[in-house]
Amino acid sequence: MQYRWCTKLLGEDASQANMTVTVRSATKEDTAELLELWKGFMNDVESLDRPIPVHLENVARWKQFISKLIEQDPRQIQVAERDDTLVGYLVCQKVATTHLDMGYNWSYISDIYVTPAHRRKGLGKRLLQAMLDYLKSEKVEQARLAVWCKNGVAIRLYKQLGFKEHMNILQIDLKE
Repeated sequence: MQYRWCTKLLGEDASQANMTVTVRSATKEDTAELLELWKGFMNDVESLDRPIPVHLENVARWKQFISKLIEQDPRQIQVAERDDTLVGYLVCQKVATTHLDMGYNWSYISDIYVTPAHRRKGLGKRLLQAMLDYLKSEKVEQARLAVWCKNGVAIRLYKQLGFKEHMNILQIDLKE
């Protein structure tokens, strides 16, 4: 399923005032662009509490993870595309697992990222809504995600779409 919409971009000239963005499932051909978006996400101080290394091992692991999800069911990765360029993405494991049988089907949304130039224009909401629609159609009973406490914009978006606080994760820094 693809979603299309137009959004007014503030600060752009009239020729670029309306943008058409398509939200669609990822394909294998998107992998290189997805990798570049992921690298941006891993260094985004607005989204993460500290950068995550994008060294060769992490790149290889992420590419393997994404390739596996696309092979299983490409709808697990939704992308936002403007003028043949990816400007955002969302990654979800449709069948999340733990070491215990939870007694219900749940999914885990691990990544949601929109490039800084395209933020606060509704793209994150549309990526999430497309994923939630897909998960409902697959009879998934619950979707979970994690968000850094300082990311107030994302927290408000998630709550607007019906997400509720479920668990707190606490940490202590042991490095002196």
